[in-house]
Amino acid sequence: MRITDRVVAVAAALALALVSAACGPTRVETPPELRARGPTPYVRCASSALPEARRWQVGRLALSIEERALTITGAPADPLVAAFAGPAPGDGSVAQALGRLEARHPAFVLFLGGLGDDDATAARTASELAGSGLLVLAVAGGRDDYSRWQTSFAALAEPARDRVVDVSSFDRVVVGRHTLVPVAGAPGGRAATSADTCGISGGEPDARARRLGGPASSEQRWLVSWWAPSAPGPASVALGLAGVDAGEHDVSELATRIGAPGGIFAYPREQALRPGAADGSRWHGANDARRGLRIVVSSLGGPTIERADGTRVQPGTALLRLSASGMSLESFVVAP
Repeated sequence: MRITDRVVAVAAALALALVSAACGPTRVETPPELRARGPTPYVRCASSALPEARRWQVGRLALSIEERALTITGAPADPLVAAFAGPAPGDGSVAQALGRLEARHPAFVLFLGGLGDDDATAARTASELAGSGLLVLAVAGGRDDYSRWQTSFAALAEPARDRVVDVSSFDRVVVGRHTLVPVAGAPGGRAATSADTCGISGGEPDARARRLGGPASSEQRWLVSWWAPSAPGPASVALGLAGVDAGEHDVSELATRIGAPGGIFAYPREQALRPGAADGSRWHGANDARRGLRIVVSSLGGPTIERADGTRVQPGTALLRLSASGMSLESFVVAP
């Protein structure tokens, strides 16, 4: 897409957001059957209704949905993936940061939650994602409100809507030899900010594991989860402050059962942009492709992240390469 085309697309998407805000977009209500009760009420976002079967094109990519599976063809054999979380709890724009990705030519974008903590921020972020001209695969995070998330994406008009696919309720996204397994929300709603926040019930990982089964011999599986799985080692991406394992056991159990030791995550952030082995035994450098590599990405438009060792990570995009050798962190594009 040319610069001028992208500018027009962004302007059109933002204009749509303003019109929708002024007219009051139809709010998508939370189905009662998705609500989980208890000490921390939440919404089981991953158990929402089956997506409609369809086939369509986004640039050179052909997409098809069947039941809870999205298949993408036309991507390079070793696709470059742009991955980041959204601005929440901040409310900054992500448009300029997205504009920096055009020259990097990612095959698609992974958006790991954080759409916005209020309706206006969420609607603007959704419009800016759609206006980027890139294919965006969105996974709801542990602080995302189900109704706000659904309403923001449903308000997008064609063709912008075709470029943003909410895969929160999908079992898998297949891109060549790689299978991405989305895990939306936080287990037990442990990061819930309200009763409408996305969470994962105790039975959902088990049901997902039964549906997926084990990987084929040539298949590489990767978790794409807001909350990282737990790991006991000194180089775990889930290590929090004081070396405490802040990862989630339920997510770790799912990873083991479906044969997806590696993955891309957005929380906890104390080890952001430090690629590590799945067993937490060692850190890996940039461009060091490994099967089973794990990484926590930064946010786009959000606050600076302070890591456990006191260093800081600016908002920006992790560019990840998927290949026959595994996954590697190729570079990091700092947000303006």
